[in-house]
Amino acid sequence: MAKAKTKQNDKGFQPVGDRLLITRQKIDEKTESGIILPANHKRKMFENLATVIAVGDGENISEHITEGCTVYIRDEAPSVEISEGIYLVMHDAVYGVL
Repeated sequence: MAKAKTKQNDKGFQPVGDRLLITRQKIDEKTESGIILPANHKRKMFENLATVIAVGDGENISEHITEGCTVYIRDEAPSVEISEGIYLVMHDAVYGVL
């Protein structure tokens, strides 16, 4: 059986199976127009947004999840921190793609 060719990402880590490498999106204190967001609003709206850095080669990963897309991760999703701000999560941690 031929092994699938993996694409190297700039973080030097390629997830395998049904795993995704993500980075949580930073929460801005202000909107582009200068409106300051209260702490509770930021937490509810943006805490679970992440950018996909790399996608594993598993069969269960949706075709909609691609490198560079923004996904919404569930609150209780287990994750492993690979390096500062970079996390490894399972495919089922994603609720949807934005």
